Amino acid sequence: GQIVAYDWAFSTGETGAGVEVETTFSTPGVYTVELTVQSAGGDRASISHDVTVYLRSGSELLNEDFSVGEAAGINWPLDPTWANAREGAVEYVSAANNYALHIASGSEAWHRRMASVELPPLRDGQRIVFQVTVMATRTRDAYGFVICPIRPSKDDLIGALPFLRYADGTTWVVDPSEYGTEIAHPTAFVPGVYRWHRYRFLYSEDRVVVEVDDQLIYEAQQGVDLSHGGVYLVMVGDDQHDIGCNAFFDDFAVRIEE
Repeated sequence: GQIVAYDWAFSTGETGAGVEVETTFSTPGVYTVELTVQSAGGDRASISHDVTVYLRSGSELLNEDFSVGEAAGINWPLDPTWANAREGAVEYVSAANNYALHIASGSEAWHRRMASVELPPLRDGQRIVFQVTVMATRTRDAYGFVICPIRPSKDDLIGALPFLRYADGTTWVVDPSEYGTEIAHPTAFVPGVYRWHRYRFLYSEDRVVVEVDDQLIYEAQQGVDLSHGGVYLVMVGDDQHDIGCNAFFDDFAVRIEE
């Protein structure tokens, strides 16, 4: 019969009426649009459709240089809760990068700091680029560090992307399996003591590339679906009970590129 009413509903909470309506999705994500029509006889029918809004390539999702000093520390809560909070602080580094996050935990301590980042849906050709600079002040005698750029859970490796761990004199790129176990790949890179190194992780739809100071140290396939985005964790520090950490972390950045 004749349609007498057009009612629109959007997952943002917006509504509208009429044959054509307009709405704005102000942030990237997947939104549902539902249209319900009614006939003169009172019959109703509905149809819905998902609309994906992408973020422009070149956009920056995270930029943490600790320029505000100690106040920046509140953005990096401690895990696990029983660790010594005094072992991680934002400190001034003279003649270097100004303020930086210093994690100085002894062996058998396990001290990690984390921050959350919301990744948008990725369209074909886009990739996520994570970058951080690290200066280790101790790399021997049960000292190392870990860099986990994209992890859905602090305690579960399922859905996590490959990350970097330095321990026992070897730099490993750790590839989490679909079952949450670790597959560690040793690399030839060894960080210098009291020297800043820039670590970059490039995650595309099916590849992962890890670079240090613009030099490739690891490249492989990766199977985590990033196309829908979501909220992930960035974690640094140490993640083993027998490995301590004494390193400065600075200039975190997460960008969308292609």
